[in-house]
Amino acid sequence: MNFEKFHYGSREVVVFVDEAGDRELRDPGNPVFVLGGCACWGRDIEHSIRQPWLDVRAAITGSREKPIHMRELSRRFGRRHVATMQKFFLNGDFRRVGFGVTDRTVFDVGGFPKAPVLEIALEQFLASIAELMSSDEPAEAISVVFEDGPLLPLIRKQWPNRALTRQQDGVGIPISWATLDKDAGEPALEVADYIAHSLAGYLRAERSRDSKFAERHDAIFAANPAIGKSLELNEARLVEADNA
Repeated sequence: MNFEKFHYGSREVVVFVDEAGDRELRDPGNPVFVLGGCACWGRDIEHSIRQPWLDVRAAITGSREKPIHMRELSRRFGRRHVATMQKFFLNGDFRRVGFGVTDRTVFDVGGFPKAPVLEIALEQFLASIAELMSSDEPAEAISVVFEDGPLLPLIRKQWPNRALTRQQDGVGIPISWATLDKDAGEPALEVADYIAHSLAGYLRAERSRDSKFAERHDAIFAANPAIGKSLELNEARLVEADNA
């Protein structure tokens, strides 16, 4: 289902998503699962996300063409890098969402064989995007773009079960799903990667204000709650639906 889409509708919401951590929450060194992403109107991608991020690339790697991947950069992520990222997020007007689940979460799943970590994360992530994009200008469609990776086959299985409804009038919004290869060089997927890894680190540190991830988290999410939402699941309970 890989595709290339160069143009989006003016009133189409475009979301770029990345994940971090272990969806089974069994890795003692990284006991979290996070979806992180950024979103904006289709007409705004270039000036709100892509072009500003190319300036970030140039400042950090020395080239607007060299991609930034946090798995590779994290050990060399110094104060200069932090300051560059802070400026990008504090000046940006695009939406950003992070949803995390940790091994501290209490699951009551009845007879289910496993905790539905991925399913819950994807549902809540999309709902948060819809809430942040709510405005006087109603969305007509949404495109959700993932980077291709080992988790994608499991994520793809969830796509038919996901739907979004406009908050203004209850109208259903059509969702298009897409994947891009890592070597596609999409700047917005690098932004999503940074968001996911920053929230994962913050949750691993149990949201400690002394954590090195605290200022990264705040610049992404807390500086302007109208455009940023950071959520953590602490309890999930499976209940029987009332069919009356």
